[in-house]
Amino acid sequence: MATIVKGKKVRCYYPVSATSEKPVKTFTRHFIHSNESKGLWAHIRDLTPNEKTMNDAVGHPVAVQIIIGYNPDVLEKWEKLVFIDEQNRTYKLKTKPDEYEYEKTDLKLVAYAFNDETTYGGDVYDR
Repeated sequence: MATIVKGKKVRCYYPVSATSEKPVKTFTRHFIHSNESKGLWAHIRDLTPNEKTMNDAVGHPVAVQIIIGYNPDVLEKWEKLVFIDEQNRTYKLKTKPDEYEYEKTDLKLVAYAFNDETTYGGDVYDR
């Protein structure tokens, strides 16, 4: 099987409530990677026409496949994660990543584009 080159970085975070003051609630972006690494190495590709047709049928017209190295944080927090690519497009995962470990090499994620209109008051990085 051919190795896929992961030539782009994606930043990956989940929102954490920072304040509960009314009327504006702010959040902190908690990145699952370090600030020094600037993200996770990834390969991002558009879906094939057949894959796009299936996504259109369920209401997610813009979707991509993101392949990253194995990361247990992605498996643990997949429902809350937001991915940002190099062009500052934001994506949320469509379905739970496959938990079969594949010798802990790569994770294939299907994500759809969305507009993140949340107000963020700061960033926190892991490691």
